[in-house]
Amino acid sequence: MRSLGPMLTLIAPTGMNEAARTEWLRVAGDILGPVPADLLAVACRAAVFEVDHPAKVMPFIKREIGAEWKARRAQLDRMIAMLDDSQCQPAAPLPLPDNSPVSMHPAEIAAMPTVLRRMALAQGWLTQSMIDHADAQKRREQAQHV
Repeated sequence: MRSLGPMLTLIAPTGMNEAARTEWLRVAGDILGPVPADLLAVACRAAVFEVDHPAKVMPFIKREIGAEWKARRAQLDRMIAMLDDSQCQPAAPLPLPDNSPVSMHPAEIAAMPTVLRRMALAQGWLTQSMIDHADAQKRREQAQHV
């Protein structure tokens, strides 16, 4: 909300008293609360040069950040869906012709998302010991950098 106050100071009409400004900021804060702070700050900086009345702020912010905010929410929804165990566990994995473990560097295994690890484990491309070894090596490397 730090971005809204200075902007309102610049664009508030002379007839807008302190109580009206405070109420406007409260309502705007409630409405814009879910908006990521970085997006709101960018929109408010742009609004200072484009908007000349408080009634025009919300439509301007919506136009300014709409696409990026929608993309972020969609990405978050995809990430949540990937973490949902019910969607990550296949009903019955179909074996491929060659199910022998593949040769992968532990750092590559450690970098794999959980869903890919589960798939590789189910198909026989990775073993649990390969995954455990990769995770242990990653923890050791992280401990050395701390």
